[in-house]
Amino acid sequence: MKNQIIHINKEQENQYIEKLNFKNYYIAKIDGSIISTTNDYMNAIIVAFQFPSGIFSNTTSIDAYNDWMRDLTWIDQYDGYILVIENFTKMMSCYPKEKDQILNEFDETIFPFWAEEVTHTVVEGKTKGFIVLLVE
Repeated sequence: MKNQIIHINKEQENQYIEKLNFKNYYIAKIDGSIISTTNDYMNAIIVAFQFPSGIFSNTTSIDAYNDWMRDLTWIDQYDGYILVIENFTKMMSCYPKEKDQILNEFDETIFPFWAEEVTHTVVEGKTKGFIVLLVE
């Protein structure tokens, strides 16, 4: 499956997850209704992707975020990753520019890495799918 961001409604969420989970994808879920700031988002990502304690500590840096989202070696046994952001409209509603930047990082940095760059930059690196489901 192509790396992409998909807008869906709550009823479609389980259908997508069932379909993609069949393909051995790691599923990370966060609740946008409790994410007000970029720092909240980063901390939710740390929990959802089970980052090892202390390795992703600079939660104000988009560069650090991109580096770690292109690592994920502690969960590399999966064929790909799914990030589910429930209540997406509520997420960072007071910071639309920062919210857009987070989404842009997937298209500009994270997706290209997992689609191809990983094979050139990581020893025995394998391409993986990365899907972001924005759930309303």
